[in-house]
Amino acid sequence: TNKTVYPVPIVDISVNITSDKNEYFVDDIAVWTVVVSNAGNATNATNVTLKDVFPGEYFEFINCTLPNGTEYRGDTWYIGDLANGTNVTFTVYTRAIKDGINVTHVVSVTCNETEWNVSNNKANKTVDVVIIPYPVKTVNDIVPYYHDVIEYNLTLVNDGTNKYTSTLNVTDSLPEGLNR
Repeated sequence: TNKTVYPVPIVDISVNITSDKNEYFVDDIAVWTVVVSNAGNATNATNVTLKDVFPGEYFEFINCTLPNGTEYRGDTWYIGDLANGTNVTFTVYTRAIKDGINVTHVVSVTCNETEWNVSNNKANKTVDVVIIPYPVKTVNDIVPYYHDVIEYNLTLVNDGTNKYTSTLNVTDSLPEGLNR
């Protein structure tokens, strides 16, 4: 006897997202790299679609690089077919517009075929956006006389809602004609 078997194509597509830094200042350019892969198990993936849940409250979209044959509409990247053992890389450029801690950029990928591992179909990258603290300098006497002692106060101000935790270096120079 003969029995016809119709194998179901099974694929393993996956997505990964990284950023060029873990902490951004407001107005910094953030570079996100998204890689969509099809594991080498001898099956091509069709109608591959990448959903991008972009943190638009904290970052504004500037532009992106599109691999050949892909298309971007709204929050979705249309990749099309992804051959066995290959990947595509998207680079997204954004500008930080508002401070926030644990800002998460989420991406997920789907295709027409049955997948044997869906746990790698979603990825995220969490970053912080901070407002850079700035110095404010005050003086006790704005019209001093010769040999008067002048006191300067230097204060760092953080107008953001989040604590800035990195190291800051502040250099203060005395005006011409003053000595320590």
